[in-house]
Amino acid sequence: YRKQRFDFKSASHHLYVPISEHRIPLKKSPEIGWLSRLYSDQPEFFLPFTIVQGLNSSWQWYTKGIKYPVLPHRLHPWYGTYFPTRFDHLFLFEKWLKRNANSKESVIDMGAGSGVLTFMMIRHGYEHLSAVDIHPNALNSIHEDAERIDCSQRISLVHSDLFDQVKQKADLIVCNPPWLAAEHPPEGMDQAIFYEEEFFNRFFAQSLSVLNPGGKLLVFFSNIGLQADYQSIHPVTRELEEHNRFKKVNRYIKKVSSPSKKTRRRHNRDNEFVELWELEKV
Repeated sequence: YRKQRFDFKSASHHLYVPISEHRIPLKKSPEIGWLSRLYSDQPEFFLPFTIVQGLNSSWQWYTKGIKYPVLPHRLHPWYGTYFPTRFDHLFLFEKWLKRNANSKESVIDMGAGSGVLTFMMIRHGYEHLSAVDIHPNALNSIHEDAERIDCSQRISLVHSDLFDQVKQKADLIVCNPPWLAAEHPPEGMDQAIFYEEEFFNRFFAQSLSVLNPGGKLLVFFSNIGLQADYQSIHPVTRELEEHNRFKKVNRYIKKVSSPSKKTRRRHNRDNEFVELWELEKV
């Protein structure tokens, strides 16, 4: 399935769509509001078909917003911003937040994406957070949504590849990393889904240098990739076994909810679960 997805994406990059006056001059083409916002100074040009697909889908999500059961307001992700479409790990985090109501002095949401984890922490009384992401449109999303609910003064936005541009120390780092091992270098939004071999080693090493003494690290993960590839090694387990950087405080597990009858998923989810690892700096 991964190879098919990669081959299809590679072939699709050779198909281009004409853009004229911020519209697609083709019969029955959709209206895409992003074209005027992202390409305001380009009246005539071509875009790869895959980009147009992404723009169209993203415009629908942006205008309608996404309702999460753990938030009272909708999120409106910008084009190219990762947002979760499954909620099981969010329910795990909601329980953790209720058990750990005390506000931390300095908190980082690493790889914040649409900001759902950031806004969950804001809702639970965390006074100030840093939302970090490699994609600038993710930060635009969080800024706009924070303005909508009047909490932008409580969120700092940092454009960074992991912790490269993070200058502060933290008492708590929260991260929902990619859950699937990459077979090809991931690009664009795939970076939020597939991880390269050295990703987790970089992440844990940099987290160690950023955390204050006694600081906590919360990492979400799923066994979905391990079910598909039995030779894969759990990245958090590997970190704990091979390095003396963190120790396990708790591991919370939740069985994944049954899929909709309308789903096209190709794998069985009977044995799938998500987990939240609570680690402490050694």
